[in-house]
Amino acid sequence: MDVKPQTTGQVRKVLRELAAQKPASAEALAHMERGSLLLRLHIQSHGLGTNLPEVVWHFLSDADIRYRSSDYRDTQTAELLSALDRWEQEEEA
Repeated sequence: MDVKPQTTGQVRKVLRELAAQKPASAEALAHMERGSLLLRLHIQSHGLGTNLPEVVWHFLSDADIRYRSSDYRDTQTAELLSALDRWEQEEEA
């Protein structure tokens, strides 16, 4: 996962890649959490989060909850992907 995207389009791409991940172990979860934290910090420090949907911030913080609950994972992932699609459409308009 590229934790240093330079454009909002790249941010969306990385988030979609992250959404596709389903860690199968505590070690894989820890790796995902580290990547999510680095991505969140990068987005904040480079001003890429100005129009970022709120669900993105929750998604980047909730890897542990998604790991424990497949229902939560499925719901949050669907919400994230929908928000990313809307964000992309807004930027294209």
